[in-house]
Amino acid sequence: IYFDFDLHLATEIATALKRQTGHDERMQARSLISSRMAPTMTDVLQRLLHALHHPQELAILGPGLLRELHYRILVGPQGGSLMAALRRNDTTDRIVQSLALIRERYKEGLSVPELAVTAGMSVPSYHVGFKSLTGNTPIQYLKALRLHEARLMIARRQGTLAVIAAEVGYASAAQFSRDFKCHFHRTPSEEAKWMREHLGEPPQA
Repeated sequence: IYFDFDLHLATEIATALKRQTGHDERMQARSLISSRMAPTMTDVLQRLLHALHHPQELAILGPGLLRELHYRILVGPQGGSLMAALRRNDTTDRIVQSLALIRERYKEGLSVPELAVTAGMSVPSYHVGFKSLTGNTPIQYLKALRLHEARLMIARRQGTLAVIAAEVGYASAAQFSRDFKCHFHRTPSEEAKWMREHLGEPPQA
């Protein structure tokens, strides 16, 4: 399961935790490592996966489930490192705002210079700050976001692969297929087939 960590939402929750309990000040930051999921994490993931197959539940419960999932991550074993990364400072604020902009406009032809300008930063400083916070360059992050949105659309059978490619911002369906295979190790067609075989047909809304 791949989960796209929403830094804007995480920052909001981290700020609330600090305000209420001083949570991030008490937790020791350490390098990110793999760790087992707690039962509470497994529970919210199962409920989220169930909602993905029921459009009405997803529309009504989805935002709350995503918020709970972010909360569970922040109070879990990785919380100290994530809290340290999310501590409010000028650069973090600017990058978090930029991430929110990317999520809103990922279908458009965003450029790094444009993103740097909107963040009020030079291109080199923006690159350094962005990679420090996300682990990716702006272009890598944008591409991954588009591909994961496309994968979700494939799971929901939201149009042909060409339509989905265009919907997430790709001008070339061929480039979309190449990037998709590089990222997920399956072509979009293979992904669609895998979804049908393992998840069945989606329920009708």
